[in-house]
Amino acid sequence: MSVKGLVSILIPTYNRPVLFEETLRSALAQTYPQVEILVNDNSTNEDTALLMKKYEADPRVHYFRNRTAKCKADNFRPFERKARGEYLQWCMDDDILLPDKLAVMVQVLRDNPEVTLVSSQRDFIDEKGHSLSNERCMMINDDALWRCYTGREAGRFMLANCSNFIGEPSAVLFRRQDLAHHYWEADCRGYKTISDVAMWLELLEKGDLVLFREPLSCYRRHGAQEGQQPEVILLSRLEWLRLAGEYYQRGIFLDAESYRQTKEQLWQDYLQLGRNGYVQQARNYQQYVEIMELMHENKSLCSMKKDKWYAEMEKLRDLVDARQYEAADKLRRELNQAIYGVAGLTGVEKGDFVRELAEIAAVLVIESGINDNMEKSVADMKQYEDNPYCAFLLARLYWRDNKHLLAMTTLEESFQISWLEDTVQIGALAFWNKAVPAVQELILNLLGQCCKFFGLPQRACACYLQAVDTYEAVSTKRENYSNYLFNSHYVFLSKEEYLLRHLGYNSLAQPVACLHHNRKQIKRRFRSRKKIRIGYLSPDLRYHVVLLFIWAMLTKYSRDDFEVYCFSKSPVEDEYSEYLRQNTDGWCNIHRLAPQQAAKLIRQQEIDILVELAGHSKNNGLPILAYKPAPVQVCGIGYFATTGLQTVDYFLTDSHLVHEDTAKYFVENLLVLPHSHFCYVPMRTMPEPRQAPCRKKGYVTFGSFNNASKLNDVVLETWAAILQQVPESKLLLKANLFDDADGRALLTAKLTALGISEERFELRGFSFNYLPEYYDMDIALDTFPYPGGGTTCDALYMGVPVITLGDGSHGGDFGISLMQNIGLDIACAFSVAEYIEKAKLLAGDFELLDALHLGLRKMMENSPLMDQAAYMRELEEGYREIWQAYLG
Repeated sequence: MSVKGLVSILIPTYNRPVLFEETLRSALAQTYPQVEILVNDNSTNEDTALLMKKYEADPRVHYFRNRTAKCKADNFRPFERKARGEYLQWCMDDDILLPDKLAVMVQVLRDNPEVTLVSSQRDFIDEKGHSLSNERCMMINDDALWRCYTGREAGRFMLANCSNFIGEPSAVLFRRQDLAHHYWEADCRGYKTISDVAMWLELLEKGDLVLFREPLSCYRRHGAQEGQQPEVILLSRLEWLRLAGEYYQRGIFLDAESYRQTKEQLWQDYLQLGRNGYVQQARNYQQYVEIMELMHENKSLCSMKKDKWYAEMEKLRDLVDARQYEAADKLRRELNQAIYGVAGLTGVEKGDFVRELAEIAAVLVIESGINDNMEKSVADMKQYEDNPYCAFLLARLYWRDNKHLLAMTTLEESFQISWLEDTVQIGALAFWNKAVPAVQELILNLLGQCCKFFGLPQRACACYLQAVDTYEAVSTKRENYSNYLFNSHYVFLSKEEYLLRHLGYNSLAQPVACLHHNRKQIKRRFRSRKKIRIGYLSPDLRYHVVLLFIWAMLTKYSRDDFEVYCFSKSPVEDEYSEYLRQNTDGWCNIHRLAPQQAAKLIRQQEIDILVELAGHSKNNGLPILAYKPAPVQVCGIGYFATTGLQTVDYFLTDSHLVHEDTAKYFVENLLVLPHSHFCYVPMRTMPEPRQAPCRKKGYVTFGSFNNASKLNDVVLETWAAILQQVPESKLLLKANLFDDADGRALLTAKLTALGISEERFELRGFSFNYLPEYYDMDIALDTFPYPGGGTTCDALYMGVPVITLGDGSHGGDFGISLMQNIGLDIACAFSVAEYIEKAKLLAGDFELLDALHLGLRKMMENSPLMDQAAYMRELEEGYREIWQAYLG
């Protein structure tokens, strides 16, 4: 966490104590008050260490002895961990900072948020400190104190002229948050001699440059500098060539003409250096000559035969499939340069490979952001819109760029998609049939996401169901069917229809060879172990809303009677994952394993009861449960209806959700807890509740922070009726849909069509730190038929009462269970009319609202919903019962 306003001055030093001390003194002489100075010393002797004893008492100076550093990366990397400043000032150990440098530069950065890089004209001095003013590189020829250049203008000038006019590290200041790849990352990317240039260009991609006319630092010229060595001089020319080519391919800073100018500049440098016998002594001189001659003849930098090309392309495809995106991007760039020099390829073949390389570049933008040139990939895919896969990638790029409506219309227009009673109609069948089934599945899947985003769940269901029948890969069929089932909960369906849809999943999961469990051996094992071994399988064993509901079961179990093993299906791990790894009996991340491999691994851990916590949500573990890796299998918490999978023995629920007929809508037996089937545990510091805002405003604000996909027409009509019956009341909605201009326009149109003027509602976009926004809400309105879970608990914990509507189904009554568990039955409704009436009555009682805002948190904390000890007693008693039932 950086300290606001603090400048971290970073000085690496190596065997130059005299020059270094001058640098250190210039840093200490800064007139800017908020400074820390970090010295990282990897000298081979102790001269600098002895010198630093003079500065031990200065709290601004932090000295680190780094004897083991073997390269630039080793010497520079510690700064990233130790620096605390909002701003970074790199300074080599032979440069000088003038006293006012930081004061004036920090002010520029504070006053100009669009500026990401500040530098200055600088003085050159020799080893003795004498000015070499004739070497000044004057970039400002007017009387202004400083001049602002656009990032694009500065980056183009730098690359086209192969000139670091911005300067060495001592000349520059920038915000820490603006730079991702510091010296050592630039070094690792292969820019060893122009790593500072690579950093400056990264900053210029994000913002503008301010350059001061008068010097604010001094750069020292002396013979010991690495940059004067012949190998380094030549290597720097090659790195400039590579860097310019990289930015030209990405479509940043350089167009075709300026790229030609860059290469011409490097050619002239080559001719000049070739006249210098000193440079010809360099070990890499012959390689340099060959590369520059090839470049000047417009030949590929890398000549390749046809069979080698095919092998390299296959390697590239494998890297992409394995999600090794950094390696894939590196190889893609090399092949992009090499293709026109490949011997034996026809013009048609080269054209096909150029398109495929553009497709792979687009995939890298979509999946990882490594190739972050969105505009170039969009332009490339538009060139190939007659190719179905490229049309899909174009839509996917728009989706990645949060242009959701454009993504949807691109698919609809490319394939002439229309809708007949919420079923997908493909008009351009000839174009559609040019796509292989795997691409057709991708198109339908993306179209389903678009429909869900814009609140069209019936159409989303239709897309996912058609995708199931489009592509024969079983894993993809399962994933799309799970998407179909999950989206079904946004739709008003009967309990019988929910069950019927879920039963279809079992046919996709079966038949597989279930793993065998010998009951007699298991009994003997249990008698020896005397503990029930529970396995928890989830993609959410990290900071995630589901973790709020499962933290108690993972961390508060009885270690005398149970063992807990965690199986994570997420590629992401964080501090919560690490805590679970350290504080449970077993941890394994299985996200890369196929279902059968994962099932065998879990079976090897001798799990007694395996609890799957995702159901049909994303990255679920149901395909693993199909193999029956544990003798007893349970599902619950992350899903709210039957899985439809015959190998799941129990579904975790509670008495508030179970009615007389509930069991017949589940293929699983019901494991019914007496109170709540989950325990809510806030994972981070929560703001304190406050007085109801209506007390000061004089009117009631209703609201919902639920996913906008839950805001169906019936819900909006109901909320409009509430606003009409509660004069002067307002509606506050918050969801990621409202970050999208088209999404905002869509919901605005729906609400105004229902008679709600724009002055009476507010739409806010997504934000991570959203809890304080509950201070603006008096009453939360739950959605239906898909009620809130985490958002409802958050609202209640922030003191906001939630009006919920139960429909008698297991999933539809989720909010009812929450309210009844904390004793807030007055917020429970069982019809739309009752829902409206309860909202109206509560809105009319400001005193009750105020009491709830100040008292709900305590009610929750004293309820079964947050009583971790009582919850674990009930849950573990349930585990004992089903385990004994298995043992017989």
